[in-house]
Order: sequence, then structure tokens, then C-alpha cells
Amino acid sequence: MQLTQWVMAQQIKILSHDNTAIINKTGVGSLVVNGSMEYFKGMLNVNEGSMVVNSVLGASDIVVASGAKLTLGDNTNIILYGCSITVEDGATLELGSNSTITVNLEEDFTGSTNLFNIADSANLAQNGESITLAGVEELITVTYNGQTLDNSQWSLDAQTGKLTVVPEPSTYAMIFGAIALGFVAYRRRK
Repeated sequence: MQLTQWVMAQQIKILSHDNTAIINKTGVGSLVVNGSMEYFKGMLNVNEGSMVVNSVLGASDIVVASGAKLTLGDNTNIILYGCSITVEDGATLELGSNSTITVNLEEDFTGSTNLFNIADSANLAQNGESITLAGVEELITVTYNGQTLDNSQWSLDAQTGKLTVVPEPSTYAMIFGAIALGFVAYRRRK
């Protein structure tokens, strides 16, 4: 389905029970989706202009091309049926407050290991005050500015949602070294 500028007074239902369907948003105009696309399991390409989703968006892959913008309104959810979200150089993914991105692991989870691909000059705008990572904490990997972080650099408490940075071994060595020097200085004074 090719979408450019589209204004429609009637309600349509877009769904796909497998990941073979593709929606391409083209043209400099804006496409606003107020109805649910929860059961759409195909690929969504925002190639030009902007797309605003004010309900539930389901997809297997989402690609926001350079110069394009995908906006999730407040309390909007993306249900990802398998693969990835790619935000290319110069593209924008804007999340409204209380928006969520959910990976549906009940589906076959095949595809790249990069769930979120955000290019260096892409914009990730978020109106809320926090980002929560929950559910599969041992599988979370983040790559930012060429540096990859995984669960060896942090721990996530699934009960509280608290993200704690794990210190490097050199930090422990420095702490124990300072304690040892303090002990030696104490013993010398006696």
C-alpha cells in the first residue's frame, strides 16, 4: 500500500496476519492515524514527510528514512512482531509521554540482533521523563556512538525497574587499594 497525502472521512482497517504486507508513507505531507493498527504485522516504511500514530501500531519492521519523521502520540503503543526499528541519519522518531514499544516474543523472533538501529545524526525525541527497559533484561544490548553496552555494564531489577550501573573491575581495585593504603598508614602510626 503506497500512502502519500491522505485525508479520509471513513474508517478503514489495516491488518495483515503475516509479515508480507508493506506500507510505504511517501510524499512531503503528513499522515495521521487515529485508528488501531494493532494487528498489522507487515513492514512500515516512513520514506518522506511525517506520520503521526495516535493509537496502537503493530509491525514487523519499522524504518524511518532520512528527512522523515514518525511520531507516537501520548499513550501510544508500538507492538513489534519480530524484527527491528531503524531510524536513519537525519530521521526523527518522536515518542509522546507514556508511549511504549513492546516486542511480542510470542511470534517467531527471527531477524537481526539489532532491535533499535539509530544512526548517528538521527533524532530520538521523547516528551516524557523516563525510558523503561523491562522483561528480557539479560538480552538487552545498546549501541550508541559506536560503543556497545550490554548487561555486563548494568543490572536491571525487573521488580522495581531500577537500572544500576555495574562498576568496572578497575574501580574495585582502586577502592581496595585505597583501603590497603589506609590500613598501612594506620599501622605505621602505631
